[in-house]
Amino acid sequence: MAIIDYTQLEPPQLVSYDMVEAKARVISRLGELLPEFDSTSELDPVALVCEAITYEIQHLTQLINITARENLLAFCSVENIPNLTTVERKITQEADPYSIPPKVEILEDANLWKIRAVNFWSSVSYGATRTAYGFFAEAADADVRAVAVHTPTLAVVDIYVLSYSNSGIATPALLDLVSKKIQEKDVLWDTDQITVYPVTTVNYNVSAKIYLEVGAIEDEVKERIIQGIDAYALENYTPNASLPISGLYSALDIVGVRAVEILEPTFINEYFNINVGECGSLGTTTLEFFK
Repeated sequence: MAIIDYTQLEPPQLVSYDMVEAKARVISRLGELLPEFDSTSELDPVALVCEAITYEIQHLTQLINITARENLLAFCSVENIPNLTTVERKITQEADPYSIPPKVEILEDANLWKIRAVNFWSSVSYGATRTAYGFFAEAADADVRAVAVHTPTLAVVDIYVLSYSNSGIATPALLDLVSKKIQEKDVLWDTDQITVYPVTTVNYNVSAKIYLEVGAIEDEVKERIIQGIDAYALENYTPNASLPISGLYSALDIVGVRAVEILEPTFINEYFNINVGECGSLGTTTLEFFK
């Protein structure tokens, strides 16, 4: 059986639409229906209406294809991500077999890769300015883990950078790389004033009382809870992202647990609030078990 290399295929298009051909077909048909219509004049009111309609249809086509790709990305495996995007996965740590200890290659988290792919389509397809700034800032260097774009007032754009290294705090050199990338003429809007800042990490501790079901093995439950807390912390390790209490409950209230009492962190209106320019970072985890 022949093997098909799907990586050689173009990203899928659910709807294909050629604006130029569509406009020509509409004008030709109007010439048949309306003999008084002057198809040679681009300034004819009917021709202008046709152009506006075909543009809107093309815009709708782009939105349909972008949405389709977003849905495909959300559920695809890591191996299939290259089939859906031309955005390359970052190498956050180069392999170095001669270092002590030897370093292995570390790749960008798959979910972050998916988000960058979605932001790429949005930024180049329909002028989502904040999304575009975020995409190009993340593409500035492999050490950029995530960014948050904040617009406190009109034409003022603050970009907060979270790095893979240095405990998440972006160095001046990294901030300079991001700033230069955003300042490129094909990226920056002429009226926007851009400032790039490092993210401030806010440490939080998790402390909870866990009430076990009869027959539950404490060590096994504890191991799975810690894995869940770590996954929760990693998922929310991004700038300007407040932490939902529901996610922490999901990590704690697993099979073998009959009740949970969260002592830390303190949640207000169902969230552990993170301010603009901050990023929540997990500190210590303390679990007390009761049977």
